[in-house]
Amino acid sequence: MDQKPSSTLFLQPTLSISKKAKSLKDNFMNTPLGNRLSLESSPYLKQHANNPVDWFPWSEEALAQAKACDKPIFLSIGYSACHWCHVMERESFEDPFIASFLNDHFVCIKVDREERPDLDQIYMTAVQLLTGHGGWPMSVFLFPDQRPFWGGTYFPPEDRYGRPGFLRLIRNINSWWQTGREGLAMQGDRMVKAIADLQHRPKVIEADPKKQEPTLALVENALKSLAASFDSIHGGFGEAPKFPHPMDLRLLLQAGFRRQDKDLVTMAILTLTRMARGGIFDHLGGGFARYSTDRIWLVPHFEKMLYDNALLLCAYTEAWQQTQNPLFQETVTKTVGWALREMCDESGGFYSAQDADTDYEEGKFYVWTLEEIQTVLGPERAPLFERAFGVLAQGNWEENNILRLAGTAAEIANETGIAPEKIQALLEESAHILKEVRDKRSRPGLDDKVLTAWNGLMIRALAFAGRVFDRSDWIDAAKVAARFLLEQVRDKDGYWYRSWTRASGPKQNAFLEDYAFLLDGLVELAQGDPAGCWTEEAVKLAMDMVHQFFDEETNTFFYTGKDHESLLVRPRDKSDNATPSANAMAITGLYRLGRLTSNDQFLSIAWEALCAHTPFMAKNPSSMGQMITVVESWLNGDGEWIFTGLEKQSPVYRALMSKYQGMNLLLNGEESGGLKISQGKTEGETEPHLYVCQGGNCGAPLIGEAAIFQFAKP
Repeated sequence: MDQKPSSTLFLQPTLSISKKAKSLKDNFMNTPLGNRLSLESSPYLKQHANNPVDWFPWSEEALAQAKACDKPIFLSIGYSACHWCHVMERESFEDPFIASFLNDHFVCIKVDREERPDLDQIYMTAVQLLTGHGGWPMSVFLFPDQRPFWGGTYFPPEDRYGRPGFLRLIRNINSWWQTGREGLAMQGDRMVKAIADLQHRPKVIEADPKKQEPTLALVENALKSLAASFDSIHGGFGEAPKFPHPMDLRLLLQAGFRRQDKDLVTMAILTLTRMARGGIFDHLGGGFARYSTDRIWLVPHFEKMLYDNALLLCAYTEAWQQTQNPLFQETVTKTVGWALREMCDESGGFYSAQDADTDYEEGKFYVWTLEEIQTVLGPERAPLFERAFGVLAQGNWEENNILRLAGTAAEIANETGIAPEKIQALLEESAHILKEVRDKRSRPGLDDKVLTAWNGLMIRALAFAGRVFDRSDWIDAAKVAARFLLEQVRDKDGYWYRSWTRASGPKQNAFLEDYAFLLDGLVELAQGDPAGCWTEEAVKLAMDMVHQFFDEETNTFFYTGKDHESLLVRPRDKSDNATPSANAMAITGLYRLGRLTSNDQFLSIAWEALCAHTPFMAKNPSSMGQMITVVESWLNGDGEWIFTGLEKQSPVYRALMSKYQGMNLLLNGEESGGLKISQGKTEGETEPHLYVCQGGNCGAPLIGEAAIFQFAKP
């Protein structure tokens, strides 16, 4: 059972499958070049192309095959950078005995959750209902009509870790299928009803037919919830594992700044500081890993995701606006450097992820022994680097060292008497040398899918950080990425796609998050470049989003569009997870665009959607950070700041760009004259003006550089 597959079985797994399986169409059969997944463009699916499992991608062909053969479906969902997905593949999907049993008794479907988040949402809900928790790899067993009847996450090949072995599990499920299918059918029916209750028509919306408008009490509840779970020593929320929670951090920054509440701001600043100094941040190459496996942010789950880094770029930029802390600016600069250097396709689009594993070892690319560092850096540089980055002889993780910022140049200068400038120069030089050595190592796998949604997040982050830190090259990168999406991931009829690779081009219907995340990115570009095409494109995108996804019956957005394939249910995405919820970002985009363009229809839809989600925000404040941030902004009257007459390199202009703005819009009136809100702002002016507007109404302007500079002061 634990034997390694022979080359014959590995390359020609159809030799061990049943007679029924052999009747599949020749063009879909496994070949010496791999199984059906070898024809897919997803890097995750391609990783499984040489498994002896007779995998299908999700398709009508697979569902029809299950029905024709009267077999249950084994649905396996994961993603390319997932460590435990790789583990289960090596242990179970590459095992010829397990593969043979799967091929004989199941139709096996492999799904990339990043390409098909709709399927991931539906069946993750099922797994959470069945087990009380979720994660990846996700392992679900379905009827041919897509009803789930059993599921879980990672299973070892044999009983281990308090989990049933995968082989024992699939044998049991096959036995149930043969002798107890009626019970499985009842279970499947119950699951469909429960999933529909949670996703198709949310109970919180049906429960009270009276319209409920959001109030600031929602914000208070969310802030209290965050405070209750806050780790006041190490930052972050809850115990290990710790996730960054960028939406919650930005809510704390926004509410804390408005109220001048140091406790709220401190929760965000402490968390961002500990993360920037911890092992979750790559101190040589830049960029954040997905989460920390411990409480102190030392040991990351080493995969790097585009979405995490885009969201954190915005959080660190806003934290810098409030504090001017050079650590935050350095963190932004290194993270953007990583994204542009390692994650950007020559077309301008951004890739999805870098793997946690290298040569089947988690974190191998990133860690160091003391001896390696001493050999590379030599006796002059090594001791300072060891002190600065917490390098230990015994290592700080599995006899290796994960680099963390244990001491700044200023802190080490106080200890040694060496000038901090000299220490900083030596540390930067040492980091550069080590990075050059590390770059020669075998690298983690790269998921080179370009996803519309995640690129929208990065476009927003680059445009925002570029404006704040006066980096026109970052803004240019955002524009190139946006143009790429507009030209290559949208067809001539205006139809948007989810994913693009060089091998496949665009594919898969776009989902709500693709429209909503990109909409927010285009609005950010429009602020910095109002004379460009970005406002017009944002309006088109918003109109298409409303047409495809908005449900007038509940005033919420479906996750899938009107012309999407029929699934078990038509899901809705309400809660934040690693990324903001699609409903929250649709509301965010319409709220910002409605104010930018003085479009009451967009504002009305955003407000009605907020009202529809008010009961859910009240009940689940800890999972609604993005939506509650909009509530906090809207009810406190955030508006528009429109300036004229400022030279772009003047100290006053730079001060205004550096000022924390929250969800206020910042516009150059001379470049945005086509917008209704900017009209008439430059007529007859001889000095710089700043108009502070709310609800489309602008008060008397601040006139002169001195007055504007006073407004812009932190």
